[in-house]
Amino acid sequence: MFDSKTGSTNAKTPIQRQADNAIERAKYEFERLKNPNTNEIPLGIRESEVKFSTGIEINNESLISSRSSQRSSSGFYYNWRNRGPFNVGGRTRALAIDRNNENVILAGGVSGGLWRTENGGQTWRKVTRNFQDPSITTIIQDPRPNKSFTWYYASGERFGSAGAGGALYQGSGVYKSQDGGRTWESLRATTNANVGGFESGFDLINSIAINPTNGDLYVATFDGLYRSQDGGNSFGQVFDGGFDNFTEVSITSTGVIYMTVSSRLSAGENPGFFTSTDGENWTNITPQALLNLAASGYGRTVMGIDPSDEDIVYFLTQFDFNDVELSILHRFNANPEGNEEIWTELTDNLPTDIG
Repeated sequence: MFDSKTGSTNAKTPIQRQADNAIERAKYEFERLKNPNTNEIPLGIRESEVKFSTGIEINNESLISSRSSQRSSSGFYYNWRNRGPFNVGGRTRALAIDRNNENVILAGGVSGGLWRTENGGQTWRKVTRNFQDPSITTIIQDPRPNKSFTWYYASGERFGSAGAGGALYQGSGVYKSQDGGRTWESLRATTNANVGGFESGFDLINSIAINPTNGDLYVATFDGLYRSQDGGNSFGQVFDGGFDNFTEVSITSTGVIYMTVSSRLSAGENPGFFTSTDGENWTNITPQALLNLAASGYGRTVMGIDPSDEDIVYFLTQFDFNDVELSILHRFNANPEGNEEIWTELTDNLPTDIG
């Protein structure tokens, strides 16, 4: 048995790396299956399980599920199916569906480049060229009327394809397409001529967003938030997040901007949650629970704006506690009525390890 944390069981020099511990997992499975009296796994346990399950009465929900599965196998209906792209290095982190044609999908891998399909994922074509950065972290389509042919993708992954803290996958800024994502060009204002040197915030980009009301492009990097008001020809920093921190950005359909800055990796200039209507003046809306944890340090926070009520925004925060990855979920109400709270914590029953 190979254990990715300590190496094979007979290795003289174990491999030391943070990953899945196969031996401990096998011990855990044994504890779940063993007979507590004999301390052994009963013989024929699988056959006994099958025999027992055949005697369970089938209810309406099970019948519905069974019929759905039959429709899936016959090709009429299915819940999930692998759509690719296949045989591409790195995990797929960026995904976007063309708002004008749902069969057009763009998928970007952390180390596999950008891929495009026009038939709902049945076939894919790589649209990044060999000299263009293969590290895709986020992609967006211009939401304004008559501007949907314009797309942007950003590059640079803080944890890299290996998932380790030191496995940085440096990017090369932001790329732009003006033909529906078929071809791409680098935005010179975001490139770093010194490859390997972290001299630009655009070396590691977490998310990008476009203000639907005026077309301003926002880029959340590892040292703050940047904005372009001329289609990516030039950028200016509108918020200093401090060096080597996770910054994220999201914008409502009416132009309300939300931003988060982590406090875990370094002493950030302004960790917390913020909102703005003009991209220059920011209001700190950090919930008290996060303020109490700021000294200990919390990690990346991603946001989700409720499409049915954009006054409601969800914030999912990564937090380390005694080397255990915890998740903290908050709901923000920008326009509470009556006795409604601005912040509601929804952390209970979330997974304790969000990776």
